[in-house]
Formats: sequence, C-alpha cells, structure tokens
Amino acid sequence: MKFYIENIPNHIWNSSNKVLLAKDIKPATETIITISNELIDNIWLLIKLGLENDGIGFAATQTGIQKKLFVIEDPTDLSNPCWIPYINPSYYRLNSEMDCCLEGCLSVPDAQISVSRPKNIVGQWKGITSSSTNNPISLKHKREKLNPLFGRCFQHEHDHLMGISILDKSIIQP
Repeated sequence: MKFYIENIPNHIWNSSNKVLLAKDIKPATETIITISNELIDNIWLLIKLGLENDGIGFAATQTGIQKKLFVIEDPTDLSNPCWIPYINPSYYRLNSEMDCCLEGCLSVPDAQISVSRPKNIVGQWKGITSSSTNNPISLKHKREKLNPLFGRCFQHEHDHLMGISILDKSIIQP
C-alpha cells in the first residue's frame, strides 16, 4: 500500500519529532505483528520527517521508535509522490558483486560518505495490503529483487534498524 503525502493527518503534521544523530540511534527491538493505529501514525511520522528533511527514506530508529520499520519514497511515479512502508525488512545478496558510492544521511548532517554495499539484493518485508471489506488491511509477506539504486537505499535504511550508520560503513579513500 502506498501512502500519499496529501493524506498526512493534521496531528502528525503538528507533531514535533526530530531526527536523531547517528551516535544516538539504537537497534530496533520490536518486531511488528499486527497493524494498529499506532503503526499507521508511526508510518505517517516517518514520511513527514523524510519530507521535512529532504530525505528519500527514513527509519523508525532515526526518531527513537524501536520498531522494525522504515519508509522509502516510491521512485516509480514522481508526478504523484508517495511513500512505501517496509515492515520487519531483511535482505540477502544474490552474488558477491559490490558497488561503492557516496551516500548522504539525515542522521549525519552535511556529509557525503563513500560506502560499499552489495549491488544485487533481494528485499523481504511485510507490506500493508488492502484485500476485502471483511479484512480491509493486512500484512502480507513480500519479496523482490531490487534494482541497484533502490537496493542501496533499502540497505541504508535497514542499517539504521540494526543501529548502524554510514559512519560505521565508510570507506577511507586516499
């Protein structure tokens, strides 16, 4: 399910949360089992913080929420911006190919850091789906081979859930 920015509730827009610095981010401890109003509010909050800080992804742990949750802006339709939540995400490598690129991070302000990551991954997560009137929304397991750029963002946000920042993964260049 996609979350469109024009639908962010007023109580979320009016909240005053902040982005934690990398040194203050702790690993996520809470696996999400069911959909709740609190979970939906958490998703909207992450989207709001991503938008306010010109980010393309945002992890729950970057604002002190210890849930295994992040959001990434959907790159497939830039004319109608929306964000997708990734619940209890994980990934695995398809091969040993690595790619080194500069990355920025809202928790490491004003820095671009060279980070090496697996180039080809498969992401796995629970997504929110609409199914029927009897069960309007539910969690559904998803698995997808991610393109290299989207896979890099997925890994970056997943690192935050593990308490890891780009400072921990930096490649020193001569």
